[in-house]
Amino acid sequence: MGIERIEAKTGTRVDRLTLSSSDGQSLGGGGDRGNRTLLWERAANEVVLGFSGRAGSELDALQAVVAAFGPLKWEPVLEAEDP
Repeated sequence: MGIERIEAKTGTRVDRLTLSSSDGQSLGGGGDRGNRTLLWERAANEVVLGFSGRAGSELDALQAVVAAFGPLKWEPVLEAEDP
């Protein structure tokens, strides 16, 4: 389970924020003063590690910090021979 989607209403600050998880749960809150709606969805190969942002007395900016994963290539580890 992880964060799949972030929705926000913004203006000069982040006014409403909703986080949605991969199991269908949502958590959010805020007001309705923002005049711009933002939507972010993670890519299939990404996982949310945390958040960075900026705030004074109110939240001004928020960004998801993600890691992207690629395919793995497994190779056997050869044990060194005893001399």
